[in-house]
Amino acid sequence: MYLTVLVTSLTLMHAPEDPQPWYRNHSKHPFYLHKKFSLNSATARQSRKFRSIAAFPWTRESPAGFWYDGDTSLNPDDWEKIVNDYSDAVVVGGDPNEVYIFFLRSAKHPIRIKLPEQKACDYGLPTDKINVAWTLKTDESFQPIIVITNRYLIYIYSIRENKIVSILRGHGNHITSIVVHPSVPYMFATTSRDFSTRLYDLKQKPKQRPNNPVWPPQNKPSLAGGAHGLDGNDPEGYYRDEGWGRCVMVLAGGPSGGHQGDVFAAAFHKHYPVIATCGMDRAVKIWHIPFPFLPDQKLVREDKPLFSSTTIHKARVLSIDWISDDILLTHSAPAIMSIPATDDEHPDIEPAYMVLWRWLGKDRFFPVGWNEHPSQQTALRGCASDYQESASFQILASINLSPTPTQFDTPSAFHVFREENHDPLLLYTYPQWKRVTIVNIADFPPRRPPPCRWMTDEELLEAARKLNISEVDEDVPSWQIELTDPTDAFQTCTMFPEGDAIVAAGGYHVWVWRKYPTD
Repeated sequence: MYLTVLVTSLTLMHAPEDPQPWYRNHSKHPFYLHKKFSLNSATARQSRKFRSIAAFPWTRESPAGFWYDGDTSLNPDDWEKIVNDYSDAVVVGGDPNEVYIFFLRSAKHPIRIKLPEQKACDYGLPTDKINVAWTLKTDESFQPIIVITNRYLIYIYSIRENKIVSILRGHGNHITSIVVHPSVPYMFATTSRDFSTRLYDLKQKPKQRPNNPVWPPQNKPSLAGGAHGLDGNDPEGYYRDEGWGRCVMVLAGGPSGGHQGDVFAAAFHKHYPVIATCGMDRAVKIWHIPFPFLPDQKLVREDKPLFSSTTIHKARVLSIDWISDDILLTHSAPAIMSIPATDDEHPDIEPAYMVLWRWLGKDRFFPVGWNEHPSQQTALRGCASDYQESASFQILASINLSPTPTQFDTPSAFHVFREENHDPLLLYTYPQWKRVTIVNIADFPPRRPPPCRWMTDEELLEAARKLNISEVDEDVPSWQIELTDPTDAFQTCTMFPEGDAIVAAGGYHVWVWRKYPTD
């Protein structure tokens, strides 16, 4: 196997100065194809398919937004070296069990991470894939760490040591996503098809013995295990007394208030101790995180979120992201509205759509000054109408995605780019698409008010026929990044934290688009 890097030679011409930034000028985007990485070998083309991607997520100013717990000491010189070494790094996950680290600007050779083989004794889905994310180990050996999930297991990879330093037992079913806390970079969460979400602390060591509570009428610690959101009876880590990472909290599924289906995605809030999740049961939920997690405390199990609703979407919810302190963006799969009576008819499928909505309960749980009092409340619990079916939300906008022939044709990548001095952007692509679509979320048109109730019978009947959750017919302006090679196609995409580069992957290729230089 060898690696080919194709550098596109372009004459960079300075465009006339525009009074508006490019993301508010819908005529043209400023990105050009800069590089193309290819794994060129017969075996690579057959076995390695890039389906997940994660760019180095921090900049030189990122530590100003970190939460420090008293034990973390960051040397500015160390952080400067980390940014200089890895600011152009991108991690790409490939099937069946390989991960690559590419360096976009420097001449470093790519790093290949070979995961241990696993016995495939269970049934996998086409959407199952290797997930990758960047974390930080904030102790005396301050360094970036890559978290990789494959099926049920979590691998902790140290770039500095160039090896897998820890393997953690994950969920009771395939892991569907990883998300890292933007302000506590050593905390990450994984979602799974076992209906649960698990939070991990990279600063703690794996737990080798269960530390479960006593469940009456027994007088001994419960041995229920991971299926009930408790510590398993086997060691959590494969490396006994060594290794990094410990599960500190489980957001359990079940009829009480948890998800009742596969959990597909999660998103930490940057400023508040909450995490949002979404899943197969059409539900979006917001959970409280009781920071801090002490080394000797029991596993925290929560099954009652602060917010839960299944009425925002009509089908399974595939992604969730925080746009601001109380505004979230979610998107769902196409919804089957009717089943054909005969084989000659096609099912009535409503296109997938995105919803921009506001959580109205944020100020109720986190009023002004909530974190300033020394005896602030650490345990938050809403009422039954919060964690079962809450109405404390407001839909701001909803946009239909492209119509698809089946409910299984859904975006394979849905990346939200957020910066303080930049409009939030959405990048998405479908499997085997030859384009990446970029949308400015600020361009979403507001949701139309419902029709006036003073209508004639015919007008009311016509409005009922057109009624859907989006009520939006306008097209949202977008930019397209397209491929010209007919043999190539995208699987995933992302944007670097400073917004100066877009990276996409698919098959055995990785493409890099850079922004044109400006004055």
